[in-house]
Amino acid sequence: MTDRTFIKRHMAQMAEVQRLFEENAPLFEDILVPPKPKASSRSDATPAPGTDEVEETVPSEDEDDEAWIFFHITSRIHFQRRLFERDEVKDMLAKHCLHYARVCEVGLLHYCLMDNHFHLKIAVRRGALKCFNASKFVGCIKQQFTIEYKRWYNGPYRREQRHRPESLGNGTLWEGRPHIERIEDDAQLAACTLYIEANRVRACAGTQLMALQEPPMLLTSQDEVSRLQPCYEELLERIESYRYQSAGWYISGCAGPEPLLTDGYDGNWASEEELERWWDEPVRELPEGWRKVWFKERLGILKPTLPQARRYMENPFIARLGTTPETRGRTFARLLMSACWHGRKRPVRDDEEGSVPGVLSK
Repeated sequence: MTDRTFIKRHMAQMAEVQRLFEENAPLFEDILVPPKPKASSRSDATPAPGTDEVEETVPSEDEDDEAWIFFHITSRIHFQRRLFERDEVKDMLAKHCLHYARVCEVGLLHYCLMDNHFHLKIAVRRGALKCFNASKFVGCIKQQFTIEYKRWYNGPYRREQRHRPESLGNGTLWEGRPHIERIEDDAQLAACTLYIEANRVRACAGTQLMALQEPPMLLTSQDEVSRLQPCYEELLERIESYRYQSAGWYISGCAGPEPLLTDGYDGNWASEEELERWWDEPVRELPEGWRKVWFKERLGILKPTLPQARRYMENPFIARLGTTPETRGRTFARLLMSACWHGRKRPVRDDEEGSVPGVLSK
C-alpha cells in the first residue's frame, strides 16, 4: 500500500525544512512563494471577459508522461536485528537494489543502507506509473536478498564461527510491509532528501549532535575553500567515508567511487543471439554477473553495466543548489548539517539502530 504523501509521517521534518527554506531564501524562493493557480488545460477554452481572445492554455502536468514522480521507500528487519552490519551483507543488498532499478527502469536518486533497515528515493516516469508496482519492486529486492543472505549465513558465515550458530530456516527476515510514500511537491522532495541523508548521522551520532552549540556557518578564507566549523566537518567526514550512502557522492561534487545510483535506463541487455544461446542454460553456467529476468512482458538477460556506460538522472533538489558540481556539493553539505542542527532534539525512533546483532563482526 502506498501512502499518498510524504507529509503524513513527517510533520516535524517538514516544519524543520520550512525553517531551512526561510534561512536560505535565495535557493528556495519558488518554494516559499505560494504557487499560482494552474491554468485550465481544456481544449474548449472560452474568451476572457471583455476580450475577444482566448486565454493561452497550459498543458496539465497529468498529461506529461515524461515527468518524474518520486517515492520514498523504507523497510526494516524483524526486531531491528542488525543483519546489514557487515559490509559483505550491505553489498548484497546494494547489488539487488541497483539490479531491480534497471530492470524496472526506475531512477535511483538517494539511498542509505543502515544496519537494520534501508532508505531509497526513487523516480518513475509518470507514463510508466500504470504498469509500475512499488510494492513488487521492493518485494523483489527483499526476496532475492533473503535468498542470498540465507545461503551466505548457512554456509560461509556458520563455518567462520566456531560455535556454529543455528542455521536459518524458512520465513521472512523483514518486519511487515515496506513504507512507500509518494512525494507530491518540491518541499517534500527536499524534506525527503535531507531526511534520508541525515538518517545515519542522527542515529549514530546523536550525542555529538546534542552537544552542538551553534548552527553551521561557513568559515571563509582567501587561501582555502570555505569550510564549516570543526564539529560539523567531523560529521561530514563520517558521512563521506560511509560508502553505503549517496550523500558522500553529492558532497564531493559527483566524484569518487561509483555510487548506487542510476537513471534506470543504463541496463546492459543481452542481444537476441545471446538470449537464444544462454536462456536455457542453468543459472550457475551463465557468465559472471548475468541474470535472467522477466522484462516488459518478455524474457531477458541483464548483463553488468560497464563503468563508462553508467548514467545518472539529474537530481532536481541538488540542481538548484549551484551552477557547478563543486558548488552544489558544498551547499548540500551545509544544508545537510543545518538539517541535523534543527532536528538534533527530535526523537529518532524511526532511525535508531536495534541492539540485537544479526551477525558477528569478523
